[in-house]
Amino acid sequence: MKTNVITIKNANEKTMQDIENQAYRLSERNWRRRNVWESSEASKAAKNSRDKLIDKAYLNAAAKHLTEKARAINSYLTVRPLHDAFCVVLEYNSPSVGQSLKFASPFCIESFLDKPDQVLAILNA
Repeated sequence: MKTNVITIKNANEKTMQDIENQAYRLSERNWRRRNVWESSEASKAAKNSRDKLIDKAYLNAAAKHLTEKARAINSYLTVRPLHDAFCVVLEYNSPSVGQSLKFASPFCIESFLDKPDQVLAILNA
């Protein structure tokens, strides 16, 4: 007898595309928002400030998502956001060795992590 296994995606489990889409929607909503300030310069400054916060939140969420993916390959792999460069860095931090493996956009790091053999080859080199 054959049984069908159905996997249900957890509501908190997001893909990189989901995370990017959410950041895009927030940014679009930010710029469509109507402000009540007298000056258009003050309004633009507030929108730019909110945009920076949205970008930081996007990179933090992407780094958290990618760290979970990296930990499945090796428990010492982490992904950290670099807000100034608007990218993330894949790091290997064991008790004896620490090194940065790759600096790139979140989607590039995700495609790299989708090939665990390449990640392990770099770690073992």
